[in-house]
Amino acid sequence: MQLTRNQTISYWVGADEHPIECALQDLSQDVDRVLSARLKRADGPDRADLVLVNLERTSWPGMEIKSGEWERYEIALQDDRVVIAGSDTRGLAFGIYQFSQHALGVDPLWFWIPQKPSALQSVDPADAVTVSATPSFKYRGWFVCDEDLLENWDYGTHRETPAWRSLKIRKSISLEAYERLFELMLRLRVNLVIPATVIDICRPEALEVFERIRRRGLLFSQHHIEPVGVCPGYAFVEYCREKGIKNDFSWSNNREVVEACWRKYIDRIARFGDSVVWQLGYRGRDDTPFWTSESNAPTDMPDRARIISAAIARQYELIRERVGEKENIVCTTTLWWEGNLLYERNLLRLPEEIITVISDVARTQTLPDPLPTHEPGRRYGIYYHTCYWSTGPHLIQGNAASNLFASYRSAIEAGAGAYSMLNVSNVRPFLPAIQAAAEFTFRSVNFDESVYMSDFCERHYGRRSVAELYDRFFAAFVHHQEPDIRKRYGRWLDGALALIAKVVYMCVVQFGAPTNEAFGAFMRCIAFRLFLLRDNSAVTLDLADDQNPDSWRFHDWKDLRDHAAELLTPSLQRWRALIERVEATRDELQKGNALFDSNLYWQALLGYGLTFSALKSLEGVASWVDGQLEQAANHFDEAARELDVVLSQGPVLAEQEHFKGWTSCDVWLGAPQLRDEHRRFAAQLRENIGKSFPDEAATT
Repeated sequence: MQLTRNQTISYWVGADEHPIECALQDLSQDVDRVLSARLKRADGPDRADLVLVNLERTSWPGMEIKSGEWERYEIALQDDRVVIAGSDTRGLAFGIYQFSQHALGVDPLWFWIPQKPSALQSVDPADAVTVSATPSFKYRGWFVCDEDLLENWDYGTHRETPAWRSLKIRKSISLEAYERLFELMLRLRVNLVIPATVIDICRPEALEVFERIRRRGLLFSQHHIEPVGVCPGYAFVEYCREKGIKNDFSWSNNREVVEACWRKYIDRIARFGDSVVWQLGYRGRDDTPFWTSESNAPTDMPDRARIISAAIARQYELIRERVGEKENIVCTTTLWWEGNLLYERNLLRLPEEIITVISDVARTQTLPDPLPTHEPGRRYGIYYHTCYWSTGPHLIQGNAASNLFASYRSAIEAGAGAYSMLNVSNVRPFLPAIQAAAEFTFRSVNFDESVYMSDFCERHYGRRSVAELYDRFFAAFVHHQEPDIRKRYGRWLDGALALIAKVVYMCVVQFGAPTNEAFGAFMRCIAFRLFLLRDNSAVTLDLADDQNPDSWRFHDWKDLRDHAAELLTPSLQRWRALIERVEATRDELQKGNALFDSNLYWQALLGYGLTFSALKSLEGVASWVDGQLEQAANHFDEAARELDVVLSQGPVLAEQEHFKGWTSCDVWLGAPQLRDEHRRFAAQLRENIGKSFPDEAATT
C-alpha cells in the first residue's frame, strides 16, 4: 500500500471527539505539505484508506492493545488500509501524530526549528506500523515558565492581561502560539501542561486557554506558587480588590477570606472535570516560603511544616466537597525549595492520595541524592528544569541531555516515576533536552540514552559528529574541572554574567567614586547573590572564605577579581574555540540549517559575548577601584561593543520565517539591557573623572 502525491486520502473515524478532530486537522496539513494530498471523510471503514478507532468507544478486531489502557496506540495494515487505534482518546491522538512522523516524515519539531516537511512523491504507511507500550511516566508535563520570549513574540493575536507582581498590563502568549505549543506536546506524546508562570482561570482571556487545552485532549495543572489556582501575589490580590477587603494572604491569620478565595477557584477549575491535575500547597508571596511574608509565622521548622500540612489537607477537603467523594481526582504537591527540606526531614504530613513531587536543585539541574521516597505506597514524581533564569543565561541551553537522563533514571530507580513536570521555559532554545525528556518519559525501558544526541544530530544535521559540538558547548561554561564532560552537570555562568555589571551599576550611579560606602554596597550585593547562587556557582562559591559582608573591606576586591578572572578567562577561550569549530562545521553542512544556526551557533556566540562582558566588567571594576576612571570606562565600552556585535547576529541566526523578532523579546536575561548598562557605566564613570578618591587607610 502506498499513499501518493495529489491523492485524495479517505478516512473513517469511529467516534467524533474534539481532540481527534484537532489531530486530524494537523494531519490534513501534513499530508498537504508532504503529498499535496487532501483528506476526505469516508462513509464507512470499508471505503477508507485510514481507519481511526478509539477502543473505548468503538471495538475493532485484531488489535493487540486493549480498551482503557493508559495512552497506548497501535498502527497496523489490514486489508490494504491503515488502522490507527488508541486504547483511549489521547492514545488515538498520539497514534495519529506518530503516523504523521513515521509514514509522512513530519518532524515533531518542524514548527519550532523551523523547517517545513519535505515534499514527496509517495510514502509507505508500513514505515509507521507499531504497537506502543504503556508510558513509563503516567503524567508527563511541561511547565511554560518565565515565558518572556513567547509572550513578546509577534505571532498571532495578543491579548492584554495584568502581569504578576506589578499588576501592570502586559501581553500574554497568543492563542495561536498556544495552539502550536499544544500541537508540539501531542506530537511528542506529552499529556499535561502548566500553561504559564501565573495564569488566572477566572479571567475570561485566560479561561479560553484552558478551554483549548481541554479541546486538544490535554490535562492541565498549576504552578507551585498558585495551588488550587490561587497565586498569593496575583489572584488573591485581585480577589480582595474585587471584594473591597484587606489583602492579607495568611491561612493562619485570615483563614475565612483565604478559604473563600480557594473555594472560588476550586469551583472554576472543577468544571474541567478529569482534565485537571490539582496542585496543592502553601507558600507566600513572590514564590517564597509563607513565613517570609506572614506576620506571626512560627520560627521553628516543625511548626512551619504543621501549618503547610494542615493547609494542604484543607485544600484537599475543599476539592472533595466540590467534586464529591466518589469522583476520581488527581492531586499533587510540588516540594519546591523549603518543601524538599521539610519532607526530607519527615516533617510534612500529606494525604496519602497526593502524588508527592520532588524538585531538582534548579541551579544545578540535579535531584536530591538520595531522593526522599521513604513513604511506602505513596506515588512520587519529579519537577525538573531545562533552564533556570535567575542564575543563568535564559536564552542558552545549560543542561546537557546526558544530565537529564541521569536525573530521570535516578527518579525511576527511586520510585518517582508516576509524574514528570519539565520546566521548558520558552521552549525553542531548549529543543534537544525537551525532546529527550519527552521520549524518555514515554519509553524509558527501551530507550537508548547513550546515543540520543548522536541520533538527534543525524536527523537534524545529517551527521552524528555534531554531537561533539554539543559536548564542547556544555564544556565551555565556567565550571570546575571534571573528567567526563558527558557526565558533568551543566554549569551556568551564574554571577559572572549580569552580576558584576549590574552590581557595579548600582555603585556607580549611587556613589560615583569608589568610596568605602560604595564598595560596601557592592560587597553586600555580592553577598545577596552568594545567597541566591550558593547551590552551584563556580564563580561565587569561593569568592571569600568569610561570607559576612560586615567583615569585608576595600582591599578584598583584588582577590575576588583574580579568582573570577581565573575562571572566566579559560571559559572565554573555550567559547572562542567552539565558535571556530561551529563555523567550520556550518560551512560543511547544507546551507540554511535553521536549527544549527539558532540552537548551536547563535547560542555559542551569546555565551561568548556574555562571558566577554563579564570579564571586561571585572577589569572595569578593577580600574574603578584603582581610580582609573577613563580606563574603567573603556573596559565597559568594550563590553558593550562586543555584546552589540553578538546581539546583531540574533536576527540573522535565530529569526527564520515566523520567528521574526524572537531575540528582541528577551526580558529575563536582559542582554540588550546589559549592553545599555555597560554604556551607562562608561558615561557615568567619565562624569567622575578628576574627582578626588578616599585614602586607602580610610577603608580599613
